[in-house]
Amino acid sequence: MTEYELRELEQHISKVGKQSDRVDTRALQLLIEEPELSGQDAALKLYGKANLNAYHTVRKRLTRRTQEYITLKSLETGINRGDEIRMVVRAARFLLTRGQSDAAAKMLRKARNAAKQKDLYVELVNVLSAEVEYSDELGLDSELLVNEWKEAQELASLQERVDLAYNVLRIKLRETRLTGFSGDLQKLVRGELDQLGIDLHQNLPASIVYKMMTIIRMAIVASKQYHQFDPLVTQAYEQLERDGLIQKADLKVRIGFLYMIAHTKYRTRSLDEANEWLGKLGEYMTDTRRRAVLDYLGRYFLLKAAIPMYQGEVEKSIRSLNDALERKDLRVSDTLNIRLNLSVYEFIANKPKRTLSVLVNNPLSDKECERHMGPEWCFKKDLIQTIALAELGIDDVAEIRLKSMRNHYSNILSADQHQRIAGFLKVVQWVMNSPEKLRTPEFEEKVEHAIQRLPGNMEDLQAMTFYCWVKSKMVGRSYYSVLVETVATFGKDRITDY
Repeated sequence: MTEYELRELEQHISKVGKQSDRVDTRALQLLIEEPELSGQDAALKLYGKANLNAYHTVRKRLTRRTQEYITLKSLETGINRGDEIRMVVRAARFLLTRGQSDAAAKMLRKARNAAKQKDLYVELVNVLSAEVEYSDELGLDSELLVNEWKEAQELASLQERVDLAYNVLRIKLRETRLTGFSGDLQKLVRGELDQLGIDLHQNLPASIVYKMMTIIRMAIVASKQYHQFDPLVTQAYEQLERDGLIQKADLKVRIGFLYMIAHTKYRTRSLDEANEWLGKLGEYMTDTRRRAVLDYLGRYFLLKAAIPMYQGEVEKSIRSLNDALERKDLRVSDTLNIRLNLSVYEFIANKPKRTLSVLVNNPLSDKECERHMGPEWCFKKDLIQTIALAELGIDDVAEIRLKSMRNHYSNILSADQHQRIAGFLKVVQWVMNSPEKLRTPEFEEKVEHAIQRLPGNMEDLQAMTFYCWVKSKMVGRSYYSVLVETVATFGKDRITDY
């Protein structure tokens, strides 16, 4: 619970409690400040004596009022909108059995509009079923209702299949990330969609198109083929916007689409376009009380810092991430990702000591990080730390860490999709072992064979970032100048090396 939500909870308790008695809010503050306090000690602080009966009564009342607040908050944010619609339909059916058709008709119209507005097609079918059943009492055209009911049934079926595919793939891909298991992820996604009979080319509501784009993006993120995804997701969003469907969509759908497009533009190095889409996203990121905003808040700050970093403004990126780390409304995973990116930007800005400081001052242990983020994230953290040590000339420690990484991350390094990472480790080892050979043709040839690079806009931005570090060593220039120049001049349409 954020600080803002705690303040809201205190206000709710104050409103529903007696104005003359503030013991509930004092008990809440006490439990927040000292959660491990025993009942007897808490009673002493609240009443000046060990009145356990009074304290337990307050705790029960506090629990009840907290539940009231959570229920009200859920309804306010639309989290339980489906449950709310089902309750309205049940109430309307009850009224119809009592002959109160006017009141029931009003309730069903409200439920139908809410279901359509939020693209809740299962709930819409429920509403239409009641209207078809009681069409005579409600004075409605049963033939029109049946046609609408059939259409809603088809959308509800498709929505359920899309939801199933999304959750199955989310679980499978999460296992892949956490275990380092390798597989053909694009084939996995395509197979799941085909098995459930999901066609991407239907004329569909924004929420369903968004779920489909999210499924496709799962495979894209794994395969790094962002250049294929860019026109697909951008055109899908713009078509929904032209049809007026995105304006009717839930906030989560709008935010999700804008983030996907901005991030995809960034990964394809269309930085000005990425900035433009990020600006549109920023318009929705101010109200952190909304679940949809919190879900994307960390990613928004990461992308906001990443774009200027590749445009020659690394110090601006560093300031942006340091500011983000001061926030209290970020999740643990968001904070860890921001800290990792900050360490990389400090290194790129030629501050390897700051890189190590950011990583060492991480409040979580390596085991906790791996539990939260998975081994691939920890591998990236260990890699930047090792490179920073090598940059500072602490080669003996860097050597030990390299050896440890090869053993600890053997599953990741042996996977087909991570063969480029294994090549990067080899190059780091060569840079440490033979610094005097860095500017020789022999070293350049070894690097060419060790690192597989992709042509044109197929290349991954992270791989390019690593290669530019090696390239800076070979040409004797600053890492950051080589990186910015390479990203700015690397052709998107040309099939060339960089």
